[in-house]
Amino acid sequence: MNKTLSSLVIALALSTSVVPTLAVSATTVPKAATTKVKAVVKSKTVSKIQYGVTTSILNIRTGASTSDSILGKYANKTKIAILGRTGSFYKVSYSGKTGYVSIKYVKLTTK
Repeated sequence: MNKTLSSLVIALALSTSVVPTLAVSATTVPKAATTKVKAVVKSKTVSKIQYGVTTSILNIRTGASTSDSILGKYANKTKIAILGRTGSFYKVSYSGKTGYVSIKYVKLTTK
């Protein structure tokens, strides 16, 4: 009995020192992908060409802002064709280029 018990203790000691260790690694699960959506600002557009007349000497600008460069000027009471609207500016054609004028200084007409 002693011999069997000794063999069991030795076998147990050997088995615990020989048992390989298991490498356990945690996998990081990425958070759900999120998409940031930027606000889309649509400009108000005129469905057909409208006409107007300037109420003052008026700067024609390269963009719909007073900080954009000046392409030229319209004289007071100049009849203009309005191609569209962006914010507080009308889109016009000037010397073959697209320009913008403030709506404050244009009175809409029938033609």
